Amino acid sequence: MVRAGVVAHPSEWPFCGYHEIQNPRKRYSLIDYDGLIDLFRIGSREEFKEIYKGWVAEALDKEKCLERDSRWTECIAVRSEGFVRDVKEKLGPKAMWREVAGVNGSYELRETTAAYEPVFDGKKGGLRQKNAFVWDISI
Repeated sequence: MVRAGVVAHPSEWPFCGYHEIQNPRKRYSLIDYDGLIDLFRIGSREEFKEIYKGWVAEALDKEKCLERDSRWTECIAVRSEGFVRDVKEKLGPKAMWREVAGVNGSYELRETTAAYEPVFDGKKGGLRQKNAFVWDISI
């Protein structure tokens, strides 16, 4: 919502992960805090919260913070190849047309761009009248 211009800082939007990290739920947490602490080799949750605040502040300071990064906004899963393939398998038929792509050890699960570009008579665009027909059914 920062990029959309609705708020100036993630703390102003109640439905984002920023609040989940700064004010963890007591039950039904969405984030594996212990896993994050181990991953980043941080000593405690409090230390992680402060470091995360710094990461957000740094990201907001950069001029490019308002640019959309397709890796995070168009992908269903981003991580190791095993994780991404597991997500695809769990999605079953819903992931039939989605691709697993990898660069430098980081993988993404995304749909082909063709899924969003309908082509009729060699041209991009919506349905045209000549693609429709009238049902001639009498009951």
